[in-house]
Amino acid sequence: MKISCLVFDLSRNSIVRTYPIAKVLERHHEVEIIGPCFGDGIFSPYRDEFAFRTVTGSRYPRFLGALPELLRHIEGDIVFAFKPRPTSFGIALLSRLRHHRPLILDIEDWEVADLWSSPHPSQRLRQLLRLWDPNGLPYTWLLERMTGLADEITVVSRFLQDKFGGTILYHGTDTGAFDPARFDRQALREKWGISPEETIVLFTGTLNPHKGVAHLAGAVADLPASARVRLLLVGQEGTAGYLSQVKQIGGDRVLHVGFQPHNTMPAFLALADLVAIPQHRTRFSQAQVPGKVFEAMAMGKAIVASRVSDLPEILGEQAGMIVEPGNVAALREAIHTLARHPALATELGRRARARCQARYSWDAMESTLNRLLRRWE
Repeated sequence: MKISCLVFDLSRNSIVRTYPIAKVLERHHEVEIIGPCFGDGIFSPYRDEFAFRTVTGSRYPRFLGALPELLRHIEGDIVFAFKPRPTSFGIALLSRLRHHRPLILDIEDWEVADLWSSPHPSQRLRQLLRLWDPNGLPYTWLLERMTGLADEITVVSRFLQDKFGGTILYHGTDTGAFDPARFDRQALREKWGISPEETIVLFTGTLNPHKGVAHLAGAVADLPASARVRLLLVGQEGTAGYLSQVKQIGGDRVLHVGFQPHNTMPAFLALADLVAIPQHRTRFSQAQVPGKVFEAMAMGKAIVASRVSDLPEILGEQAGMIVEPGNVAALREAIHTLARHPALATELGRRARARCQARYSWDAMESTLNRLLRRWE
């Protein structure tokens, strides 16, 4: 079968979720990736991974002129729309009206949580008045109420399953590519000027406040100098000014290497000693499961994560350390424990990789996807 994957904006990190699903589907099906680009070209870490079919994104009403071209790009026997956004799910619904193709909707976030998280009525009003934006919250709010029109729904968390129904499809990892045995850890540390005596805490992803990076920097900065712990940040700044805040808190213990291609993530994980996922508990994060947890597990890394969303269930009782969100002291103590006891970190990492191979690999994703697609074979 041919499967058309619709992404609401190919210039943003929304393709991060599409990537593993499309790669797994490619094992047995022809896959095309379709969507508008509202920014400067295809999201750079993934621009060489697929042959994309795209149009230039713009404001309403100009964007209406691009709809016929987007619809012509959709040639699959099945349409797989990512996020209940107008320029993915909305386009998929229009295509189904014409061609009656089966439609699968993947939901990885609670999109309208942004609306309710705004602290001031004026900010909410500005969001509601973004009628020129093809993916503005008013339109997304409407699309979220139309999810029942999809033939199948996949979700990334129990929160989203409770809200929208469907099948949980965790954001699995290619455990062949993410395999610590493939990398020379010491050579990688030398490349980045990291001494063998240093303990490296790794954070990957866009730097935003709800991800708890400032608290993580504070936890590392509060450790005694004798611990020789540094925080390595791999990713770009999301919220303006947040990176400066993080660097001010962490001082010279913070090393930021900026935006890196996705295919370099295994190498950064290989050189690290442990991975931190210090999510805050917000309306947005309670629905989300960061895909990086599975990559860290696959690479056999000890993980310190917040008790948010499905993270405790994913890691289980013996494949990571769970701390309460926002508790900097608990985060600091967990990091310090793993820094002082490298054998414990190694054992947690071994268990994490075994758990990932059994439950969260691309093979596990394939099994779930095959069950969903069987009805149309």
